[in-house]
Amino acid sequence: DTTLWAKINKLAERKPPLVSISGPRDRLPQWESDLRLDDFKITALPGHPPHAATSSRV
Repeated sequence: DTTLWAKINKLAERKPPLVSISGPRDRLPQWESDLRLDDFKITALPGHPPHAATSSRV
């Protein structure tokens, strides 16, 4: 599904990236390609630390 591949590529393009793509190219192919998807590895990277919970006093 090219829509999924595009979303994964965008996660890799973020600053800081949320995923790392390794393989024959630095991004997943968007259309028919001679590259096999099995040749790519997608790794989740640590994201931003969660925001501290704020408490509200009533």
